[in-house]
Amino acid sequence: MRQQEEFMPKNMILQSEQIKFPKMVEDAVVAIQVPEVQDMIKRLSDYGLGVFFPHMHTEEGFAPLPKDLVQLEDSLVVSFVSRDDERLRNAFPVGWGWDKDHECVIATCTCGGAAHAHFHK
Repeated sequence: MRQQEEFMPKNMILQSEQIKFPKMVEDAVVAIQVPEVQDMIKRLSDYGLGVFFPHMHTEEGFAPLPKDLVQLEDSLVVSFVSRDDERLRNAFPVGWGWDKDHECVIATCTCGGAAHAHFHK
């Protein structure tokens, strides 16, 4: 397996000269370097899947995606909607996470809108 530094140079991993990455980004980058996590990512790739961390952007910067919200890309516009939002009925899940409270997989990122309308005929 390629080393982390081959696709993410060391100076970008935790901080560059111009910006300091948010703690949740630093934590994710550190976790990606753990051999067990890399093995899980390798296994996911067998299914055409990858890894991201559910998050949103606020005026203060990065924030964890609250469990009651889903990221929705609709006609090339990203928004964060309630899990019961009507627009999610016609959206495709493209990102998933683990809900520790309910011990199940939940959709965290979806795509919908005009770009996907031809699939809903």
